[in-house]
Amino acid sequence: TVRVEANLNGRHSTMLLCDDHYRQLVRQQKRTVSPLEALFGSRSGLFEDFLGSDFFRIGDDATPVAADTDDVVDASFGEPAAAGSGAPRRRGSGLASRISEQSEALLQEAAKHAAEFGRSEVDTEHLLLALADSDVVKTILGQFKIKVDDLKRQIESEAKRGDKPFEGEIGVSPRVKDALSRAFVASNELGHSYVGPEHFLIGLAEEGEGLAANLLRRYG
Repeated sequence: TVRVEANLNGRHSTMLLCDDHYRQLVRQQKRTVSPLEALFGSRSGLFEDFLGSDFFRIGDDATPVAADTDDVVDASFGEPAAAGSGAPRRRGSGLASRISEQSEALLQEAAKHAAEFGRSEVDTEHLLLALADSDVVKTILGQFKIKVDDLKRQIESEAKRGDKPFEGEIGVSPRVKDALSRAFVASNELGHSYVGPEHFLIGLAEEGEGLAANLLRRYG
């Protein structure tokens, strides 16, 4: 379910909507679901859809971790939404809650890169391009003598592009799904309580098939 903070002709109201009704609300308001909502929006969101229920387990015989989230979405009926309301914040009890705020911003930035490149899905090169602006990732790449500017130029040169910028709901490629799964594993193995840019970088490198992994091997 999705908890919606609505403005009904000037009166504030909170509603709990099922996924179908929420999608209807989105269509009625003629706005697209944000990339972050697509990634972490609800129990039936992309995290569970693309990784399956096994993703929410740690170890072969571990107890599944709850993946429910408590989303808050600002909606307006009868008047425009307040300016500057910004993207909704969400925190759940599952693994999605371990994503650091910086990582959330980087995922959002990766989705923007995908749209700018005219792609309907976030792929590994878009995520790597976003990660390249992270201070911690810059430090790691520097240790391997990888020049961030050279890496970014190579991504710009080799990334697939559409005819025009993409407008609509951004999906996630299977390669990024795999990379995110590996990032969570890396975080667990390192004993960290969060998933940050450094774990995303590990996931991209270990994924092995996408443009990001190819470039990291080439430059590393």
